[in-house]
Amino acid sequence: MRVFNISHKRRACDTIKISGKYYIVDNLIEEDPIFLWNAIHGVRIERTDKCMSLVRTDYARLKSAVYKKNPELVEEVERRNQQIKTKKKLLRDIQTGKINSEISRFKSLGKREVTTTPLLP
Repeated sequence: MRVFNISHKRRACDTIKISGKYYIVDNLIEEDPIFLWNAIHGVRIERTDKCMSLVRTDYARLKSAVYKKNPELVEEVERRNQQIKTKKKLLRDIQTGKINSEISRFKSLGKREVTTTPLLP
């Protein structure tokens, strides 16, 4: 009896399709981790390429393999993810009305005064 994985996250034993070719995740992690990293975090090459993600353990293996070869790629993705999280927190504070209060995470935004200058003299 075979048990099928119902999660959308890929495991090491799964195959993925990148640019029309099928690859085994485990082989890519060991042989060409930067190719897999760019397929996950980079621009989609074709319309048929889907957004893919790996389970935690395999993603950690991939991340450490890429960090050994090219640490700038990992740092760029971490920086981009941190910016996305910060923007979500800022938008949440704006929507809930916390931005001008003392419980806001973004203290400097509430203290700034916005001055508008007329375009025409």
